[in-house]
Amino acid sequence: MGVRIPPFAPQESKRINVTSMPAKVDPKLTRENETRRRLDLTIPAAEMETATEEAARQMGRKLRIPGFRRGHVPTKVVRQRFARELQEEVIEQLASRHVAAFMDSGQEDPVAPPVLKEQQVVKDGSLKLVAIYEVQPPVQLGEYRGLAASRPSTTLSDQEVDDALESIRMGMTRLHPVEDRGAAEGDDILVDMEGLDLEGEEKGVTFRREGIGMRLAGDDVHPELWKALLGAQTGFCREVTVAYPDDYRTKGLAGRTIRYQLNVKSVRQPRTPLLDDDLARNAGDFKDLAELRQRVQEDLQHRKEKDAHESVRQSLLHQLLERHPLAVPQVLVDQEVHRRLESIAHQLARQGVDPTQAGVDWPKEKKRQDERVREDLRAARLLDAIAEAEKLEVKDVDMERHLAEEAARANQPLTVLRASWQKDGRLDALHRHLKRDAVLDFLSSVGHIQKEGESA
Repeated sequence: MGVRIPPFAPQESKRINVTSMPAKVDPKLTRENETRRRLDLTIPAAEMETATEEAARQMGRKLRIPGFRRGHVPTKVVRQRFARELQEEVIEQLASRHVAAFMDSGQEDPVAPPVLKEQQVVKDGSLKLVAIYEVQPPVQLGEYRGLAASRPSTTLSDQEVDDALESIRMGMTRLHPVEDRGAAEGDDILVDMEGLDLEGEEKGVTFRREGIGMRLAGDDVHPELWKALLGAQTGFCREVTVAYPDDYRTKGLAGRTIRYQLNVKSVRQPRTPLLDDDLARNAGDFKDLAELRQRVQEDLQHRKEKDAHESVRQSLLHQLLERHPLAVPQVLVDQEVHRRLESIAHQLARQGVDPTQAGVDWPKEKKRQDERVREDLRAARLLDAIAEAEKLEVKDVDMERHLAEEAARANQPLTVLRASWQKDGRLDALHRHLKRDAVLDFLSSVGHIQKEGESA
């Protein structure tokens, strides 16, 4: 793994601090690939000896050893008894000092602190060091003006409006208790369920689930369970044995035979309102169905325009990435992947789900995020380079508008939100986001954008 060297300047040790003047060292820099650099350093034996002697003196002033007065332990004794500790301290400080001196020379600009991969004191007493670090390769912009993209049609059909209204209507379905008959097709049933595994690896194992909702419709419920529940009323108990095929869609049940005890807690019938003026008034602040339809049409049209705009931007960005192969430092990829995976885990935890029991294939998710992050980082570098080349800037009014929208969403005073975002870096992140948005809009303005269906 290697030891990460403190960033760009020697840090004071908790025990000793070597202050002797460093010797001149000729570094050897190897370009291993576009982003990875190897730095070889050889610290002369004389500097190692001077640093070790100084470290031993400082340590001797703090040690308490029988036979010697406190603070007066001879350096010879210190070097004999604490040779390993001294060497570790000296190597750490000299490595930090000389790597920092090289970085301060301005020859390289690492994206993260260098990592000490090798350290060896050779026979002549000199110290050989190998440090690895990564840099951002320079962006060499090719042609980015005049990119072609097709803008999807934004024509809205009556059928799309009808489908949206039907979705609203179905969303207003309400469940009503059924008391005068047994459960029928289409009803919702709430059951407590106890299962006994009759064969297989889980034979003899019982489990209990309470408050399981089932809809007697389509293939939502296994046919045997459906048959047992048809005609059931609240308070009924039913027993049924279900043999699940090996290719059953729910993997946890595939190939198992389970005897269920079903206790029906409630039977409810879904009722969906008619698409009329009453529905419109119940759906929101609409006087009739015509007004609701008009609002739905406007919202759908706005969404289509927004989606078409984003489709063009993504098409241009994809072409930009294809035309500009750019290596990304692995350390930045690893950091961002780690951050995103942590975010997913925290989100699951906030929902009361144990991330280790959530059914997430974390290695697969890590690989998926790695690919996304790599592309996102490349895109950010390219867009930033174009912004610099074209001297694109974010207007203060745009920053203020976005902050005001976020403050309204969070129900916070604008000044409070601004101070909070300034403190945690989100203000800078918003500025970068808006600048990259501006670049995509610029690419659209200087590109060849053709409406879908139009001839070139």
